[in-house]
Amino acid sequence: MDGSDELERSEAAQRQASDELHQRVEERAADLRSVDESLQREAAQRQRSEERFRNIFEYSNDAILVLDPDHDEILDANPRACRLLSCTREELGNLTLGALFPEDLARLQSFALAVVEDGFGWMDEISCQTLVSVASVNEVEVVRSTSAKPANSTRPLYTVACAIRSMAAVA
Repeated sequence: MDGSDELERSEAAQRQASDELHQRVEERAADLRSVDESLQREAAQRQRSEERFRNIFEYSNDAILVLDPDHDEILDANPRACRLLSCTREELGNLTLGALFPEDLARLQSFALAVVEDGFGWMDEISCQTLVSVASVNEVEVVRSTSAKPANSTRPLYTVACAIRSMAAVA
């Protein structure tokens, strides 16, 4: 065997290895394009879903609060909640849960923990209050609550949908 035969075999092996590598790169690129297209479809679906839920949140006849009981925060409120509690979103966002649920904060936090464990929950008759003016306190009652923890969140959020009615109107 002379050097030229060995060189030809070496070059052939190199071409074959290069062709195999090129083929693997093309297959991987096709897989990545497919994954990218799938992610883009999922992102578009998520955006449409978020828009639908945002519309439900904004236009619901129920008062809806987005709460973080672990950090004693009100993260968001829909317009109905703002009207019923006589606060702007900003004012509600500046309140602590302890200020809104002073008598039932421990119950609310226990409920939130149960929701984290069970994945869902229901709680009736929790009282909350907000200052309408310096001298006036408006008592309200939460008659329906539901909660969820986002699967992709590192920080648990508890969405509490509250059908709130003024206790003053009931009395």
